[in-house]
Amino acid sequence: MQLFLSYSRADEGNARRLYGDLTQLGLDVWFDRSSLSAGDEWKTIIEGAIRRSDLVIVLLSSQSISRRGYFNSEMRLALRVLETIPFGQRYVLPCRLDDCEIPDPLLAFHTVDLFPKYRSGFKRLVAAVGSEYDAREDSTASKSVKIRKVAKQNSLPTRDQLTSQTVSMPTATRALKQDLQTRARSGDVEAMFRLGQVLARHAGTAKERRLARDWLRRSVDGGYRDALWLLGSEYARCETVAGYRLARRIFEQAAADGDSDAMNDLGVLYEHARGVRRNYEIAHEWYTRSAVNGNRHGMFNLGSLFDRGLGTAQDYKSARQWYLKAARLRQASAMFNLGYMYSHGNGVRRDGNRAREWYEAAADAGDTDAMNNLGSMYEHGLDVRTNYRAARSWYEKASELGNARATDNLSRLERNRRHSVSST
Repeated sequence: MQLFLSYSRADEGNARRLYGDLTQLGLDVWFDRSSLSAGDEWKTIIEGAIRRSDLVIVLLSSQSISRRGYFNSEMRLALRVLETIPFGQRYVLPCRLDDCEIPDPLLAFHTVDLFPKYRSGFKRLVAAVGSEYDAREDSTASKSVKIRKVAKQNSLPTRDQLTSQTVSMPTATRALKQDLQTRARSGDVEAMFRLGQVLARHAGTAKERRLARDWLRRSVDGGYRDALWLLGSEYARCETVAGYRLARRIFEQAAADGDSDAMNDLGVLYEHARGVRRNYEIAHEWYTRSAVNGNRHGMFNLGSLFDRGLGTAQDYKSARQWYLKAARLRQASAMFNLGYMYSHGNGVRRDGNRAREWYEAAADAGDTDAMNNLGSMYEHGLDVRTNYRAARSWYEKASELGNARATDNLSRLERNRRHSVSST
């Protein structure tokens, strides 16, 4: 899904900020400052980009609406393209940067305000983009409440190999930390690693994270190579360009040692342009190396690229094969995507029962989006008998685990119930 960012030169600073935040989420955003090169016929390229884009985000401000400029041409072209878009699909998405008047041609569209609190507005914008993405995945969008996870990456913060080594919260007592500190200060490199591990897991401040990284670095410098992946992950968690670049160099060292998690995370960095130029082909190579080394997240991410045709030709058969391999290792997002494939008939014969079974498996593995989809199936009678009690149960489970979409669906279900009772 491609987004086009339309703005006035007077609002370039705000546009750059929004572009950076959207691309950090892995969204494909056409932004002239990063998409045009010297010598390009910019008018022709911009018009083509608008026509190809799935959503046009129009930034409005008191300065932009009162000025002449090509920005106005972009708005008019987007409105002309809108006439060719199927009814019910969102195409123009106005966003106000301040308390400005909305131009008459845009009054018919719901507007997102990125003020007075930018972050709150940004979350609403992302939600709007996400709901449109879901709707276009299924022509019967009015009967579906789905989130397709093919783009979800879930490996940078976690690692399967650390499960048996990581000290859990109940046992990470002050006494244990002191013991690890004593051993680490005496030169025990494994104790340095375990201390960094405990500090990283329970760090609540930037200072604590820096301390965790310091002990992990000392462990690596002392020859304890098993600490490389966690050190790289801690730098990636900084979510800065410098942090991602350091993480890449460390992951490359770990990958040279055969670490399949590091191989997978290098793929994540290249797929989502974290400290490197986006390169799906290189991401595909790293995911492949991770997958063939038995890493379930690498298997899922490789299947995801095949599913979407990124870095390789779209191949549902290969996508399904890698999802199955990952699902056998309890990779929840792979289970979800298998459910999605059977629900939509992507590369397989559509089979509602198998879709439900895979969603249930994903839900059992803790996937809240699968729980939400099961709620949707029971609420709308999609391949199952309508069962509002079951729908409510699945929505509640997902909502309790923090799934915002399920919370909205639960609220809507309750409103409909109250309306039905009052009508009788």
